[in-house]
Amino acid sequence: MNILDVSTEYQMLLTELGLYNGAIDGIMGPNTRSAVVAFQKMNGLVPDGIIGPNTKEEFENQLSPIADRHKEIDSFKSSHDYTRWPAESTKSLTN
Repeated sequence: MNILDVSTEYQMLLTELGLYNGAIDGIMGPNTRSAVVAFQKMNGLVPDGIIGPNTKEEFENQLSPIADRHKEIDSFKSSHDYTRWPAESTKSLTN
């Protein structure tokens, strides 16, 4: 990984945690670095802004449950057919 590159998954996690609101572009710019420092502080890690082994491990620990939640949501969505709702019941939702 180039020193200026960061996984977009990390940026998405930082966004979901409310620590980052920049572009999901995989670039370790100043906003991403600040978000990494905040993440490190939040998790009792050395706040150096570098995604080293300890920070990477904590990211992975937190990404796993998020991925599981997304799978549950996708599964729920695919098991419900919203296109079959009666037209009358949807009228009350739009008025």
